[in-house]
Amino acid sequence: MGRGSEGQVLLAEHKKTHEEYAIKRMEWTSFEDANLHLQEAHRLKHLDHKNILRYHSVFLHKYSADTQFVCICFEYCPGGDLQKAITKAWSSSNGSQSFSSSPSSPSSPVHSAAANGGQQAIALNQQNQAQAYSQIHQQQQRYMKEDDILRYMIEIGEGLAYLHDQNIAHRDLKPQNVLISKDGSLKIGDFGISREVGTSLVKTQCGTPNYMSWEMLNKEPYDETTDLYSLGIILLQLLTGKAPMMSVEMSKNPQFFQDLERESVRRYHYSPELIHLARKLVSLNPSERP
Repeated sequence: MGRGSEGQVLLAEHKKTHEEYAIKRMEWTSFEDANLHLQEAHRLKHLDHKNILRYHSVFLHKYSADTQFVCICFEYCPGGDLQKAITKAWSSSNGSQSFSSSPSSPSSPVHSAAANGGQQAIALNQQNQAQAYSQIHQQQQRYMKEDDILRYMIEIGEGLAYLHDQNIAHRDLKPQNVLISKDGSLKIGDFGISREVGTSLVKTQCGTPNYMSWEMLNKEPYDETTDLYSLGIILLQLLTGKAPMMSVEMSKNPQFFQDLERESVRRYHYSPELIHLARKLVSLNPSERP
């Protein structure tokens, strides 16, 4: 199904029930490291929430004397991940196209009409231009519907709230780690670098830079509110199709959110409250994140 920095994901079928599962297989050369990761993975089995990927079993497969695999078996989500949904919503189905008003070729209907009458050529050319501009306008207006954005945010938010109630910080929340189940609901998955936080703060820098909170990037102590920052970047990605690096964006344009609100309301008729929520979620002060 795929391969990443942490290992390989395979599609498997249960021999008796014929139910499909996904298996993440991670290779380790050290038995001690593999066993430690195995113990950490075992705690995922107790997670039980509609917006959390269901983990069924964890086991160690000793492949050779110096190679072992930690295998995590979890539910299969045939809908892919949220990143694919975002890309599909914000990308033109026919790719980018440009309109040119250059003269028509001799074999074109416009040229033939011009030979038989200038007025027919002008009328046909205007009609073709209008159709072309209409197609371009439709392609430029591809975006994610607000109802979908709201649903996605609610489902990810509920999953995060459950994790945080279990004293677990995901630490690598991004659209690629949010999967779409058979019924279309979202499931937070890939807990490879998740961490129990409890009452103590964590300092380890990990995850994907664009989704890292200010405190994590600065290697300062952080807690589960670092996930809320990641959620804010996901919201901005749903609203714009891109995941901004906020430290860069704000240094280039201190009016980033004002400009975003103006354009989002004007072009896509998004509610201003969505932009206000994104701004709070990516706040520099973790305590200000809702």
